[in-house]
Amino acid sequence: MRNRALIVIVLIAAAVAVALWRARVAETEAHRVQRTLRAALKSRRYPSHVPAGEDSTPLLVRSFYRQRRYAPAWSDGIQPLPRARALVGVLDSAATEGLEAGDYLTPRMRELLGRLRPLPLAAGRDPRPLAELDLGLSAAFLRYASDLFDGRVDPRRLPTEWLTRPRRTSLLAQLRAAVSSDRVAETLHALAPHHPEYARLRESLARYRQIAARGGWPPVAPGPLLGRGARGPRVRSLRALLAATGDLSARGASADAFDASVEHGVRAFQSRHGLSPTGRVGADELAAMNVPVEARMQQIELNMERWRWLPDTLGRRAIVVNIPDYTLRAVEDDHPVLDMRVVVGEAVNHTPVFSDTISRIVFGPSWNIPERIVGDEMLPQAQNDPEYFARNHIRIFDGPGKAAREIDPRTRDWSAGPASVAAYSFRQDPGPDNALGHVKFMCPNQFNVYLHDTPAGHLFNLRERDFSHGCIRVEHPVELADYLLGGRGGWTRDRIVDAMHAALDSSVALPQPAPVHILYWTAWVDDRGALELRKDIYDLDAIVDHALRRHAFAVSQTAHAVTRAVSGSAPVARNDGRRPGARQPAPWRDRRSPRRPR
Repeated sequence: MRNRALIVIVLIAAAVAVALWRARVAETEAHRVQRTLRAALKSRRYPSHVPAGEDSTPLLVRSFYRQRRYAPAWSDGIQPLPRARALVGVLDSAATEGLEAGDYLTPRMRELLGRLRPLPLAAGRDPRPLAELDLGLSAAFLRYASDLFDGRVDPRRLPTEWLTRPRRTSLLAQLRAAVSSDRVAETLHALAPHHPEYARLRESLARYRQIAARGGWPPVAPGPLLGRGARGPRVRSLRALLAATGDLSARGASADAFDASVEHGVRAFQSRHGLSPTGRVGADELAAMNVPVEARMQQIELNMERWRWLPDTLGRRAIVVNIPDYTLRAVEDDHPVLDMRVVVGEAVNHTPVFSDTISRIVFGPSWNIPERIVGDEMLPQAQNDPEYFARNHIRIFDGPGKAAREIDPRTRDWSAGPASVAAYSFRQDPGPDNALGHVKFMCPNQFNVYLHDTPAGHLFNLRERDFSHGCIRVEHPVELADYLLGGRGGWTRDRIVDAMHAALDSSVALPQPAPVHILYWTAWVDDRGALELRKDIYDLDAIVDHALRRHAFAVSQTAHAVTRAVSGSAPVARNDGRRPGARQPAPWRDRRSPRRPR
């Protein structure tokens, strides 16, 4: 017994001695890594500045290490700490968030991780690999945190009209908290958008990755219309495709008959893609079906990116318009309470993406007609018909404002074309023929875009409804006004109808202004859990995809520069004199003025 006790004591003493020795070695080695980090970050080899609007990671990395007196964050001076493995684990799963692990972990960093894992407990090792890895992991954390939190690209720098309120956080504070608390994975996961819609897209992306891993779905060959009773190889391909997408039970995937189950599956597919649910497969259906799974995955990822550009909440009670779906929803606590079709801007007159507040309703509105619409669309008709303006209840004034005098259009010469209308203002009186219909929902914004009624109600029966000059025409204006007013102030449904048809151009302030979000989703998950997909009617998916490719290249260049700064092979970044981190105007402008009337 005494011998056993003596052995235990000796083993404990040896373990304590080894631990103390290891601690002294680690402290010594950590100081060497610290000095290497300080030298690298203060050298001309380390990127001192990057053009504003590109990856500002080097600036944040420098601040992070300066605040911790250049002490390593991801190693103890001997080998990487568990938090380094935790970070690599999160980055390796970046694909679940629609991101790419290769944007954060460079081949050089993976090489260092493999080399440093079995590092022996010995002093005098070269500190540069650990210092290089430390810089790389800090940069990777910041880039991933930024991309996950508010997106890889700034929508304000895109060649389109996009104005929403972005989220705000301090990435530097997030990095410090993650390192000090050893909660790296938890900190990063918490930065993802909190919207349930984002989480549902993430789940759909995972499902489509599984479909891709199984080989995707087969194309359906072109040919005549497919419907109930058809047979053959094309039907067999159709059944396999519908089974892969989840629109048809997998049990009948190998049959070649177009039966009732296939018709039901086709209707489900059509509904999810915004097509008329006829149950038959024609040219439109083939075009949607033959989009490969990889393209659909990219479509989901692009829409996840757009969710990162939005604030944490759209409001407990909000009006949400989805442009590619041509729909409006009133949403309360993430549940729709009102749903209707809308008409949005045509291809050359995009409806902009923005968030604002509906503050008042105008009943029996007049329409102050933009000069461009008068010159391009109305004037050619007036030149051939002197009564055109009078017949359409359009009054003409010799200038803007209340002091302007009305003139008789028949006394003016319009032969000069659009230039002849510049000195006048045009206003259409309230009434059944007014282009704004009987009611207008005002949400003051820089684009001069609002929601309104329309006399062209037949347009709501069309599948693709992009016909306006940018404003949003609503299918059920009475229901929307009733919802917004909520019966307050004596505004019953009957009173709303009376006010709409009184043709008095009167307005009422909403007792509770409602947030309105004009958004652009080509992929989302509906209330039944089905993935909805729509056409990219304004080519915004293509624009975002191009911007992401440029962003990925810029980030990769910076990533290599940060890690190679330790070994001395990194180029010196040019300082162009701009304030670090400042947002600069986009290098291009849209072809339309953002303040033009709609």
